[in-house]
Parts: sequence; C-alpha cells; structure tokens
Amino acid sequence: MNSARIAIFVFPIVASAAGYAFGNGAHEHSFALGSLIVPFGVATLTLAALTALAGLLMPKNRKVLFPWHKRLAATTILLGVCHATLVFIFHDEGESKEEVSMKERTGVITMRGKLLTLLGNEVKVAEEAPDFVVLDNALSPVKFSSFRGKVCIVSSVPSLDTPVCDLETRRFNQEAERLGPEVAILTISMDLPFAQKRGCGAAGITRVQTLYDHREASFGMAYGVLVKELRLLARAVFVVDRKGIIRYVQLVSETTKEPDYDAVLGAVRQLASE
Repeated sequence: MNSARIAIFVFPIVASAAGYAFGNGAHEHSFALGSLIVPFGVATLTLAALTALAGLLMPKNRKVLFPWHKRLAATTILLGVCHATLVFIFHDEGESKEEVSMKERTGVITMRGKLLTLLGNEVKVAEEAPDFVVLDNALSPVKFSSFRGKVCIVSSVPSLDTPVCDLETRRFNQEAERLGPEVAILTISMDLPFAQKRGCGAAGITRVQTLYDHREASFGMAYGVLVKELRLLARAVFVVDRKGIIRYVQLVSETTKEPDYDAVLGAVRQLASE
C-alpha cells in the first residue's frame, strides 16, 4: 500500500512537470503565472482520473480507499478551481497579444517603389505610448518606460548600415546638442548590437542611443512598424512627452527617404517648452 500511496502523489507531479515543459519550455524560459495553465490542467485531469479509479475500486477495499477517495476528490476540486482562475485571468491577455501580432497594414509604405506590409499595432497621437523591451550595445535589456520624465524622440530605421539611416542618425545627433539633456533620442533597428556600436562609434554618434529590436521585435510589433517581408523596421519617428503620451507620429512612406526633420523638431521644441 505504501507504493500505491507514493504513486498517487508522484504521478500528478510528474504529469504537471511534463505539462509545464510542453506548454512553456518550448516557447520561453522565463517563468510566468500564465505558464501554469497547462500543468494545472494536466494535474486536474490526472487527479480526476485517479479519483474515478479509486471510486471504482472502493467496493473491494472500502476501508482503505474511502479516505483516499475523499482526499483525491478535494484536491481535484481545488486544482480545478485554480486552473479555471488562471484561464479566466490570462485568456484575454493571450488573445490580445495574438490579435496585435496578427494585425497587418498594406499600401502604407514602400521600399524603392515596392509595396510592403507592416505588422503590429498602429499607434496614434494622444494614445499612451506602449512599453517595449530592446537591447543596448552591451546586450542589456532596456525598457522604454525607464525614459519616463523626458521628452523622447523614438526613431526607427531599417538598418544603420545604410546611407539614409546614417544621415538620419547623424542629424538627430547634431540636434541633440541644441535640444538639451531633457530630450532623449533613441534610434531602434534590427541590426546586431555589435554592428550598431561599431557604426555609431565610427560616425561620432554620442548623443543618440542606439537600441536593438532583433531578439523579439518588441518595439516593432508594439508600434506597428515591423516589415513583414524583410523583418526590418520601417522608417518612422515618434515623439513621446514626459508623461508617456504620444504627441507626434511620422511614418515615412518611402523607406529610402529621410523623415521631415523640421516637423519632428517643431513638435519636440513645443513639448520641451511646456
């Protein structure tokens, strides 16, 4: 009977671990409450099966199995409630992320005249700026929310290793001297951090912070500027105020062209003076 008791408790644990590995491990290694939905579901079904089995065998050994049957039933109900709660909390969140990831816009931008498709959520003026996580040149994660309290120019470019992107970054670097320390300028691309650091260092870029979105396309999807056909970022500029509200958006229709700097800088100077 000791072996049977051990099996009753070990089997659900093993099943839960397997469910966790199947449901979460293949996709991401960071722990999150939402990742417990699958293991809790597996454990609940396993315990329900064991409870049913104990009920079927109870007539043969009621004295021994009846207490275990009650415990199994109670545990099954508890796990079932936990599973249902997790599904209720995280189901909408999962659908929301999937909905954003599936959004596509066509006919908005071109590259050398060829129409491209943008993925992600289109952001608009007066909306709260979505947070995102990118990497800096040292491969350290950087959250956009860490710049709260400053006026931010967020410039997305296809690649710093192109003449137009190089010109754009140099221009914003020059303007940074005039705008002062209360304005943060971020240039985000899908380049590798090593290439960004080498290119910007050689170009004397010191006031513009270059960031890397290649790992998860967190920024590209959150701001709707990820190019589906190339997995590069579209050329765009977003101006965000000190409270994290988007105050200006410019999506450059032809990716090989530079943005309208005067319009961007006019919006920034207005915010900086407030």
